[in-house]
Amino acid sequence: MERFWIILGLSLTLAAIGLIESLMTLTLIDELKETRGRSNKECIGQGVANVVSGLFGSVDGCAMIGPTMINIRSGGRHRLSGISAALFLLCFILFPPLWSCIGLIPVPALIGVMFIVVIATFEWTSICLWNKIPKSEFLIIVSVSVITVLFDLAIALGAGVMICPLVFAWKKPHRLEAVKRKKKGHGLRTRRAPSSSERSRHSRSSSAPLTTRT
Repeated sequence: MERFWIILGLSLTLAAIGLIESLMTLTLIDELKETRGRSNKECIGQGVANVVSGLFGSVDGCAMIGPTMINIRSGGRHRLSGISAALFLLCFILFPPLWSCIGLIPVPALIGVMFIVVIATFEWTSICLWNKIPKSEFLIIVSVSVITVLFDLAIALGAGVMICPLVFAWKKPHRLEAVKRKKKGHGLRTRRAPSSSERSRHSRSSSAPLTTRT
């Protein structure tokens, strides 16, 4: 029973990471192709495929940003491109004469391809927006990035999910408004209490020096 709980925890972690990476890849494809993908359909398909692969003793998988970017940059626009890549990979695995062909590819060439993928994937225009986004969002971005490098993606995602509600709870009281309604006769009398942001703006305006024109 103890082994079951260990396997359950690891499987939930892998499933969460796989789904999040697949959804991130789907979002990236939608931005590049200017389309609208079906996230629910992709999640169901990935879950069924991982269950079937597990029954055959294989490992689970998910959509990956690197191969997807190579596919998109090479002109792939439909599912046939992904299916073709999977079939070619299956041929390299099943036929031993093709194993030597993989060894002919130099490792520096593969590293160069991955660097090109990283350069093409990164949104370079977002660097100019770092001083325009809220500090809370900047804190979440930096925290998740640093935790991913120091630990792993699962811990980084958990930290990001925990930080977001805390930031929301910190910012929400500044926007709360109290509304008091009182019935009098057949009419309805409403009294609204200003929020803290409105009170701060009112205090700044009231403390500002008055200017007169002659």
